[in-house]
Amino acid sequence: MKPRNPHSTPSPWLWPLLALLCVAYFLYYYQQVLAHPYRFNDDVVQHYLWLVTVHYDIPWADDFLARSSAIIQPWGFRSLLGTLAIFFDPVAISRYGVLLIIGLNVGFGTAILRRYYPLVLAVAGAFLVAHISLTMTVGFLARSFCVPLLLGFTYFLLRGDRPRTLGVCLVLSALFYPPALLINAGVGGLWWLSEWVQTRKVPLRWWPAFAGGLVGLFIAWLQSRQIAAAAEFGEMFSASEIAAMPEFRSGGRVDFRSLTDQPSIRYYRYFLGSFLPPGRDYYFAYLVMLLALGVSWWQRSVLGRLGGWLVTFGVVTVLLYEIAKQFIPMFFLPDRYLVYPWRPWAAIGFVVALSGPYWWRKKKWMSILLAVGILAYGHYFKNPTQVGHVKGDQVAPLFEALQALPDTAMIAGPPQLMNHVPMVSHRTVLISNESAHALYFRRYYDYVTPRLADLTAAYAAPGDSLNQVLDFVDKYEIDYLVIQPDALQKRNSRTFDPHAKDFTRRTEGRSPGDYALLQIPDSIKTVIQEKYWLVRTRDLTQQ
Repeated sequence: MKPRNPHSTPSPWLWPLLALLCVAYFLYYYQQVLAHPYRFNDDVVQHYLWLVTVHYDIPWADDFLARSSAIIQPWGFRSLLGTLAIFFDPVAISRYGVLLIIGLNVGFGTAILRRYYPLVLAVAGAFLVAHISLTMTVGFLARSFCVPLLLGFTYFLLRGDRPRTLGVCLVLSALFYPPALLINAGVGGLWWLSEWVQTRKVPLRWWPAFAGGLVGLFIAWLQSRQIAAAAEFGEMFSASEIAAMPEFRSGGRVDFRSLTDQPSIRYYRYFLGSFLPPGRDYYFAYLVMLLALGVSWWQRSVLGRLGGWLVTFGVVTVLLYEIAKQFIPMFFLPDRYLVYPWRPWAAIGFVVALSGPYWWRKKKWMSILLAVGILAYGHYFKNPTQVGHVKGDQVAPLFEALQALPDTAMIAGPPQLMNHVPMVSHRTVLISNESAHALYFRRYYDYVTPRLADLTAAYAAPGDSLNQVLDFVDKYEIDYLVIQPDALQKRNSRTFDPHAKDFTRRTEGRSPGDYALLQIPDSIKTVIQEKYWLVRTRDLTQQ
């Protein structure tokens, strides 16, 4: 069986039908998120904070954290969000923008696989690619574009007749998710080198793709220089400095040190996590990989280019992972070169392996049976309750109480609890765990760290040290304090190291009620849901 004609025109009903299937898939698997206004991905606030201030014309739009949230976004993604915010609110964008990514993933996935498989098998495989990548798609963040950018480049690479479009894909990768640019450029470079070796001629027809790659790299460099020049960020810490900082160890904000584990351990974990639910038989994952390689070799006359891509893609991502480890944090988090791109890579490999029986019995019923098996496995891998979102509805009464405060109010509270207050309550917070996401930049670190340290000291203040809390309130001009009594009594600071350890040290040996914040009179605190206290600091200073 030969590959389908790469220039064949699909039936006119195919793409509208795929669009309807994508909507149905979105409504089914995203139902838990759509069911409540306070459910969304936990990273949304750090990337959408600036968009919230712009859309709602919030007085604190020039806040340090809001400005930095905008600057760190890739230019293309930031422009897209800014345009969408003219018509839609940020929460709606973060929810329904996912449908666009699903459509792109399914569309490109189908276009790739239908060159080698019957349509029903190709569509099922494309939905598996989109489904296994869903956790990184949730929230409609810049990383959501990683998979469609990789799949789009792969499709035109396998076609082999659109070097200009390949160049456009590389530019778009730089504008929406720069790590995808490095992966695509690496795959394209090895592909070009392979063609050169085989033909002994320089493939000049590739020059538009080379030009696009150079333009993309220049754009990525300009974006990185803009961040380094910004007053909010500055230069990055060196790898040796990061290695000595507790924020980047186990228990810290980001565990960089774990990235120095033995490569086999890291590859093992990332490969398994790409398409195997936690706690399952890990040997199954390696069996799938061996089957994929075996089927690719057995049907190399049909799957030659797709099989070549599987090998090339795996080699490039591993190399980029190793390079990124050596230059932490220059190329962002090293595991982003495995954990994100290996989702579609493993899914396509899974389709190749599972489709082995089709080559043995090329019947329509066989392709349908295999398609059903692929879709069933996708549901087994992740059902609608496992999409990956924060159940903010459990904190809804607090969010609603904070939204009723003056729009200029500065709020301080447990960092984990404060994460989504700016997004849903539209009020600024002193600091939260999610707003402490770019600690490897020097100026950002210098802004965030003292706030976390002072917040920790104030919340750990013993019962006879209310003045320590008042000094903290005056220093940062805080208008309201949010207190979680149960967390204090359990000595849970709701943050990361070294601040979590500092809180434990400060409260060691104390009785559960020995905190200044727990001595606040009932007359000046508002009890919310019997879990949280809201205190206006002006009332506190009058005690």
